[in-house]
Amino acid sequence: MRKQKAWWFLKNVYLCPRINQIKMDKFPIKTAITTEELADKILPFKIQEDADNIYILDYTIPKSNNKKNFKMREQIVWSIYGKWQAIHETKKRYNNALKSDILIRFEGITETVQKAARNYKYTMAMCAFDEVLQYSIEVKRDKPKKEVENQKRYKEMIIMNLQTEAFKPYFENIKMTVGVLRTDESKKIQYCISTIEQ
Repeated sequence: MRKQKAWWFLKNVYLCPRINQIKMDKFPIKTAITTEELADKILPFKIQEDADNIYILDYTIPKSNNKKNFKMREQIVWSIYGKWQAIHETKKRYNNALKSDILIRFEGITETVQKAARNYKYTMAMCAFDEVLQYSIEVKRDKPKKEVENQKRYKEMIIMNLQTEAFKPYFENIKMTVGVLRTDESKKIQYCISTIEQ
């Protein structure tokens, strides 16, 4: 029931074509990209803040951690996914470093929503979601955590990183975890996105 409700919410609230104003396919994939070029490829936005919120794109991201703000950040991440899927109906994006598509699936969305809502910086990082999918580079591969139910279907977890100056001074590295399916190793699922604090 919870999954059905979440999918209804995503489809009927956030996949409305009228909210699709962001064009994320304008950047060509290159074989070698410098840090400066990556920063230029992040969607052009200004970051403003006050004591309570971060203002980025058309989002107001609350900074403090309480139940109300957690729910608000969850809604923002759902919105970002919805706008992205309204553009990318195949629900996948080619990653140059892996030379493979990264697939967007429900378990990865729900995991990311929960993780990205925990911290306002994680929510900020989702504003560069399309670029993270395309331009992150592989850092290492880990075994799935046995105690984590959502990782049991994966053979290994690929830890990836996008370095960019677009979010300075808040953070400079975005971490993405990608799961490789046990049943089909050619399928790589976007599992989680957060930031790497220095």
